Amino acid sequence: MREIYKIEGLDCANCAKKVEEHLNKSPNIEHASLDFVNSKLFIDYITPMEEVELAMYITQVNRDAIISKNQELDTNIKILSKKNINLLIRIIISAFITIVALCLPDLNKVFSIIKFSLYLVAYIIVSYDVIFAMFKNIFTGSKNIFDENFLMSVSTIGAFIIGSYFEGVLVMLLSQVGDILQEAAVNKSRRAILKTLDLRPTTANKLDENKNIKIVDPKELQVGDTILVKMGEIIPIDGVVLEGGGIVDTSSITGEFLPREVAKGSEVVSGCVLKSDSLIIKVSKTYTNSTISKILELVSNSGANKSKAEKFITKFAKIYTPVVLGIALIVGIVPPLFVGNWIEYIYRALIFLVISCPCAIIISVPLTYFTGLGLSAKNGIMIKGANYLDELCMTSKIVLDKTGTLTYGKFFVEKIVNKEIDNEKFLEYVAYAESISNHPIAKSIVEAYGKEINKNKIKEAEEKAGFGVKVKYDGKLIIVGSPKWLKKYNIKCEKTNEFGSIVHLAVDQQYCGYLVLKDKVKESAKRFISQMSQTNIETIMLTGDVEDSAQIIAKELDIKNYYSELLPEDKYKILNEIKSKNNKATVFVGDGVNDAPSIISADIGIAMGAMGSDVAVDSADVVIMNDEIQKVAEAITIAKSTRKKAIFNIAFSLIIKFVVMILSMIGLSSMGLAVFADVGVMLLLILNSLLLFKKKIK
Repeated sequence: MREIYKIEGLDCANCAKKVEEHLNKSPNIEHASLDFVNSKLFIDYITPMEEVELAMYITQVNRDAIISKNQELDTNIKILSKKNINLLIRIIISAFITIVALCLPDLNKVFSIIKFSLYLVAYIIVSYDVIFAMFKNIFTGSKNIFDENFLMSVSTIGAFIIGSYFEGVLVMLLSQVGDILQEAAVNKSRRAILKTLDLRPTTANKLDENKNIKIVDPKELQVGDTILVKMGEIIPIDGVVLEGGGIVDTSSITGEFLPREVAKGSEVVSGCVLKSDSLIIKVSKTYTNSTISKILELVSNSGANKSKAEKFITKFAKIYTPVVLGIALIVGIVPPLFVGNWIEYIYRALIFLVISCPCAIIISVPLTYFTGLGLSAKNGIMIKGANYLDELCMTSKIVLDKTGTLTYGKFFVEKIVNKEIDNEKFLEYVAYAESISNHPIAKSIVEAYGKEINKNKIKEAEEKAGFGVKVKYDGKLIIVGSPKWLKKYNIKCEKTNEFGSIVHLAVDQQYCGYLVLKDKVKESAKRFISQMSQTNIETIMLTGDVEDSAQIIAKELDIKNYYSELLPEDKYKILNEIKSKNNKATVFVGDGVNDAPSIISADIGIAMGAMGSDVAVDSADVVIMNDEIQKVAEAITIAKSTRKKAIFNIAFSLIIKFVVMILSMIGLSSMGLAVFADVGVMLLLILNSLLLFKKKIK
C-alpha cells in the first residue's frame, strides 16, 4: 500500500537523507523515498501507520519536519519560507554588527573586550537556532546528533575558543546564507519547471440546459456536463466537441506547436489552447483523471523512483561524513602530540568539520534529475522516474511495433488503375459506396475523396463485412470490394500483383478498375532508425503483417531484424527472448493499448501517441504524448545529458572538497575557503543543474 505525503520543515538535503534512512528502518515500512526537491515523501507500507504516528516517528531524527496528505500540486511556490525570511533579517543585523566590530581598532584591553562582545552578539544573533537545535538533539537523545547543526556549532564555537572570532561569525553567516540561497534556488527551479508545464485553468464556463454560462472550478465538473471554451482559453477538461470548431494548440501536451483542427465529434484534451473560434464540449473525464492533471502528477511524483546516481550518493554520504570527522580528530590531536602548536592544528581540524557535510552533491544530483524530467515533459515526453533516465542511457536494443509507431497506422490511397472513367469520378463512386461502412479502409477512401457526402443520393445500400458494399448512387449501380464480392454479381476482376489493400469497382455491371491503399512509413521513422544506427543502438521491428508486407517496410526503413505475422502474445514472447540475450537495456515502443503486455515486460516500456490515453499512462514507463517516434531519440538525448551533468556535479564537488582538505592539512586553507567548498560549490552545482532546462533538444 503506497501513501504520498507532503513534507516540510527540512533544512537541507542531508537532513532529508537521514529522515529517509530512518523511515526505511521501521518494521511497518517496506520502502520509503523522500524527494527533497519536490518536498514529497513516498511510503510503501507493510502495516499502515496513522499520520500522527508517522510524524512522531520522524521527529526522532528531525523535530522540525511536518507531514500532511495535501496532494494538490502547488506551482505558486514561495521563493523563501517565513522561517528563512526571519533568518535573512537576523543575518543582515549580524553582518552589520560584525562589520562594526571588524572596523574597531584594537587599541587597548577595553577595545578588545568591546570587539569580542560585538562578535559574540553577532554570533548569537545569527546562530542561536543552530546551537539550540544541537543541544536539543543531545539532551533529547536524538538518533541524529551528528548533523549539520552539530558540525557548524562545534566548528564555530571552536573558532571562538582559539580566538578566531571573526572567522567563527563569518562561517556561521555564510552557512546560514547558504541555507537561504539553497532554498531560494531549489524553490525557484521547481516553480520555473512546474509553471512551464502547468496549463491548468482556474475556471470553466459550464452551460445549463438553456445554455446560460456559470463560471465554476474545473474540479466541480462531472462526466456529461457541457462547457463552453472561447478563443484564447485553455481547454479545462477532457471531452468531445458537440458544437463549433477551430484550431487547437497542443504544445503543452506534445512539446511543440502542432496546430490541430477540431470539429463536431473530435476528442479534445485538457491543457490545450483554443486559438480560434469557440467550442461546446461534453465532459468525458473528471478533473483528476484529465490529461493535464495526470501529466503534472507524473512529473510531481517522479521523485519516488530514484536514479543510480542518487542511490550512490546516499550510500556515499554514510561513509563520507564519518570518515571526514575521523580525519578531523586525527588532524586536531595527533600532530600536536609530536610538534605542539595545538591552536593551529585545532584550526585545521575545524576546517574539516565545515566541509564534512555532503549537501552539495545530495541536493544537486536529485535536482539535476528533476530538471531532466521537467525538460522531458516540456518536450512532450513523460518519464515516470529518474531511474528510467538511467535505463535510457543504457539502451542497446529498441524493439518497435510497426503499425502506428513506424507507420501512420491508417490507409492512404496510393494508386488508382481505371479502365473506363477518370480518376476523379472513380474516387467519387468508390467514396459514396464506402460511406455506408465503418471499416478503416472505407473511412480512408472517404477522407481521400475530401468532399462532403450527400447521403440523400445513396439508395439500396448493402454491405457484407470483409467483402464489400453495393449501393445505388446517382442512378447507377455501384459495386465496390474484393474479387469474391464482384464475382457474386458475375463481374470478373483484373488480376493484380500490387502490394497493399486492393479495392475493385464496377459500375452498372461493368468493371472499371481498382485502387490500392497502403499504410505509409513516417518520415520521422526513417530519421529515427538512421540516428539509432549511428549511435550503435539496434532496432528490431515486430508486426502482425504478412512476410511480404513486413519485408518491404523493413527494407524502406533499413531495419535489418524484423519478425512478421505475429499475434500480441507472439510479440511478448519474442521481446522476452531479445531481452534475455541483452546485457544492457531493452526498450519496447508500442501504442500503449494492444501492446500493453510488451510495454510492461520491457526494461523500459514506451507508449506512443498517448495524448489522453489512460492505458498508456498506466502501463508505460515513458509516455510520448504525440505519435512521433523521433521523441524516443529526444528522450535518450535528454537522459544522457542529465546523467552526464549529474556525474559532473558529483566529481566537481568531491574534487573541490578533497583539494581544500589537502590544503588545510598543510596549513594553506582558511575557514572561509572551507565554506566556499561547502556552500559555494553547492550553489554552483544547483545553477549547473538548472542550466539543463535551457538545453535545446535536436
